[in-house]
Amino acid sequence: MEAKGNTIRIAGTKAVTYGDNASLHRRERGSGRFDRTIQLPVEVDADRIKAECHDGILALYLPRAERAKAKTIAVN
Repeated sequence: MEAKGNTIRIAGTKAVTYGDNASLHRRERGSGRFDRTIQLPVEVDADRIKAECHDGILALYLPRAERAKAKTIAVN
């Protein structure tokens, strides 16, 4: 995974395996290489990004960059 500004890029390879005794009539799950680029509505902090994969689900934790957060200004 790569992150720059408000864009992230996810690339990799996905493999689908079947048992030794499997007989396929139709295969509906894709396999092979993938490459996705996603633009986010805010800038993210690339140093604090976390990624986890459990049971085939990819979870990305993308914290906002400090400069993208709203600032509160006190008025006297």
